[in-house]
Amino acid sequence: MLSRPTQPRAAVTAPPARDPCAGHPGPFAAAEASTRRSPGTTGTPQADPSADADDIVERPVFVLAPTWRCGSTLMQRLLTASGEAWLWGEPFDRAAPLLSLHEQLAPFGDDWPTVDHEVDPEDPGSTWIALMSPSRAQLLAAHRAFVRELLRPPHPSLRWGCKEVRLGAPQVDWLLELFPQARIVLLVRDPVAAWSSFAANPGWWWRWPRERVHDPTHFADLWARQAGGFHSLGTRPECLLVRHEDVVAGTVLDDLAGHVGLTVTAAPLDHVVRGIAEPAIDPSPDVVALVRSRTADVAARFGYGDA
Repeated sequence: MLSRPTQPRAAVTAPPARDPCAGHPGPFAAAEASTRRSPGTTGTPQADPSADADDIVERPVFVLAPTWRCGSTLMQRLLTASGEAWLWGEPFDRAAPLLSLHEQLAPFGDDWPTVDHEVDPEDPGSTWIALMSPSRAQLLAAHRAFVRELLRPPHPSLRWGCKEVRLGAPQVDWLLELFPQARIVLLVRDPVAAWSSFAANPGWWWRWPRERVHDPTHFADLWARQAGGFHSLGTRPECLLVRHEDVVAGTVLDDLAGHVGLTVTAAPLDHVVRGIAEPAIDPSPDVVALVRSRTADVAARFGYGDA
């Protein structure tokens, strides 16, 4: 279900305005506060023994957007500002390790793996062993261990996860199979606004080295495919579907905090950090019409499109 604005922004208390660099405890102050030294001792601080690392590690948070320039970095900042979580940002983006890992499951189906991949552990010599393989469950256990280690936070008391722009509905199913307690935030933005921002600095790799995005047709088709998959997941309790426009307005922060189980304040909304210096361009009417036409059916499900 698409999260609709339910609370005015004033309902989410932001800290008083101040110099962001003056005496600021930093975004991960909570992690620092959870370490302890005994009086008179030196050396590495010890983690707070009350932190349940086993529980935390099974509750990762994944922020997914259908393309770049949809507000995923702002969402990442909102979820980490309290210092309770560490979300990596598109880790090793060109290598796409999470997407590559999921692709290992693509051949699996009714006709593969075959009996040649199975073996009787009590009598391995009685079967053909050239292709014998572990079970799918073991493969998924290896995936789980890989993802945990790849996204391991710098302190064990932190919730962990990442934000991504290349993962879609199939990868959400996979992530929830690995981590049933995970929380997924599915973020969308008006595709014309997203393209306007992207077009100021185009040519980013979707899949290196074979797929690079330069033009509005390619961008719009990616947005429609990925956002359409997001919409299909909107009723799953592990997923929260939100619009970037509502995030910026501050009207869904309570819903967001309740879904992921983290403290979420409005402070990052008032402190803009830009990774791209170029301002969004004003696309021509023809480009607007092209993006609208290629995304119309999906965009309408989120309330986007011509009035």
